[in-house]
Amino acid sequence: MKQKGFILLLTAVCLTANAQSAIDSAVADSLEKHLLTHPPVGAEGLQICCDLSDFHYRNYAPYKNIKYAQQGITIARSLSDQYQMAYLYNNIGVGYDDLSKYDSAMIQYKTALAIIDKMSLDKQISEKKLAFLRGITYSNIGNLHNVQGLSDQAIDNYLKSISEFEKTDKQERLSKVFRNLALVYINMNNYEQAEQYLQKSVQINQNLNDSLGLASTLTRLAHVYVNQMKYEQAMRCAESADSIYALFTDKRDLRIYNLRVLCAIYNNGLKDEQRAMKYALQALEESRKMGFSLEISRSLQLLAALHLEHKNYLKTKEIALQALQTDSSNLANNVLLYEDLMHACIGLKELDESQRYFDYYKRAMTAYSNASFQSSLAEMEVKYQTVKREILIAKMNAHHKMIIIIALSSGGILIMGIILLIVAWQLALQRRRKIELQLQQLEQEKLLVATQAALDGEVQERSRLARDLHDGLGGILAAAKFNVSDLQQDAKKQEAIERIHKAIQLIDDSMREMRRIAHHLMPETLQIFGLKRALEDFCKTISTVKFAWYGEESRFDQQIEIICYRIMHELVSNAMKHAKATQILVEIVRYSDHIAMTVQDNGCGFDVENVQAGMGLQNIRNRIAAHSGILLVDSQAGQGTEISVELKIET
Repeated sequence: MKQKGFILLLTAVCLTANAQSAIDSAVADSLEKHLLTHPPVGAEGLQICCDLSDFHYRNYAPYKNIKYAQQGITIARSLSDQYQMAYLYNNIGVGYDDLSKYDSAMIQYKTALAIIDKMSLDKQISEKKLAFLRGITYSNIGNLHNVQGLSDQAIDNYLKSISEFEKTDKQERLSKVFRNLALVYINMNNYEQAEQYLQKSVQINQNLNDSLGLASTLTRLAHVYVNQMKYEQAMRCAESADSIYALFTDKRDLRIYNLRVLCAIYNNGLKDEQRAMKYALQALEESRKMGFSLEISRSLQLLAALHLEHKNYLKTKEIALQALQTDSSNLANNVLLYEDLMHACIGLKELDESQRYFDYYKRAMTAYSNASFQSSLAEMEVKYQTVKREILIAKMNAHHKMIIIIALSSGGILIMGIILLIVAWQLALQRRRKIELQLQQLEQEKLLVATQAALDGEVQERSRLARDLHDGLGGILAAAKFNVSDLQQDAKKQEAIERIHKAIQLIDDSMREMRRIAHHLMPETLQIFGLKRALEDFCKTISTVKFAWYGEESRFDQQIEIICYRIMHELVSNAMKHAKATQILVEIVRYSDHIAMTVQDNGCGFDVENVQAGMGLQNIRNRIAAHSGILLVDSQAGQGTEISVELKIET
């Protein structure tokens, strides 16, 4: 590996980067305050929106990134600036990607590519600029496929991105794509290919004096060298990266990960227990400086596992208990800690304590996994009493495998042990990621079932009440009117006739009110003609509401139509009742596979960060979350409110 001169001028480069980061944050705060009193318009407003979107994109604030990118697209469309539109659609896609809304992210990227293709045909933008836009779009799509585990699609898009960036002078972008492409090959265990791309990234980082980019590349290169059993090279890469991270006080999360890699290198590869312990303690110290209790708990778990591996059972127990006291909110970390405590108590021959922590381990696993894992826990229950014998058998099997690999590779038994430990570590990480994904899916399914059941009950009850009002009370009122009308004909005194006439008017008013209530409970228009007609009729009844529908008007799933109607009904009612708005705009945009709904008002507004949501808004949030939808609220005191909702639909 060529690391020629990358340490030179490192301190100066890092200090400059830190200063620039502080300036960026200050500028972003100033721009956001400026927009409170000066809504963005024209080219200057577009540039402000782009800058704020980029800032929040880099700092992992997806909602603000999406907000300012959408404002920028509106301005860019009015200016016919297709280049900035394509760029901002990429930013929105990254925002949705950060929120794990992968389908929505892909829609934004495809929209960006369509705009780029149109610009290419118009030939009004230079090919160099178009290559840059294509490069970032293909790179973002590659990132999306990578996080979804679609390795072939990720590689294909990364290679397209590299081809585009090579036409530009954006070397820092090219370096990042090389790193991401290497990560795909690492996940595929193709370490030779990963090393080649990481070496290219290192060369670019050195040429650009990009110290942070270099540190990130060196950390991944260290991981590759560990899997290639090149532990000395892995150690040099990780230690060089640590010397860079140490100069960035705002990058402690990156340094903590690198310190854990160093701990694994010295413990599993170089068999230097003292150095491994040193880096584990440094990771703990950096976690405490960050002040995040969960990160501290994870670092303590690493330290406990290190003591457990070296059979320091008393220390393992002490540190694991401290980790649980620090933060027990993360179930995955709890599972590891209870497992450490269980094995530590076995080593201390505290069988009662071991049984207790095994029970805790079971509970954590039950809470963390779905029903398919219950059988595995039952098998673990049966095997628990013979855990010592199983551990011994596992060690014997591992020893046997080491002998076979030594014979085939002419290596040393030490190297074999390292490979087995690293493989076990990777499998454990994969298992934890799988359990986390399954837990998220289970929670989503539970929320969907509960919300759907509530909605079905509400629809049935509203339909029943509407029928009862129309068929029962409606019939009674009609009969009463008929009988009173007969009395009017028989009445002789003028006073009696007038009273009967007033009674008939009251009955007519009651019948109109009964029909209005029945229609509100379950509009016939919604059932017969669909969402557009129902919302249009509803908005016509309110003089302050303007209604607009864009796109297709075909029907879609009735349950989703009911949900959309109730959401928009609740939002308009809130605007009238709470916001005291005098102008309300209701806009619906219907796409082929999703629907976007917006309610804008000029009311009193509210503080989004501090307001306590009422039952109506909470019901809306639950319904949207159960159907994997998106809810965005933009409001400021005295500035009105804009609420946007996006839901998937099926025709």
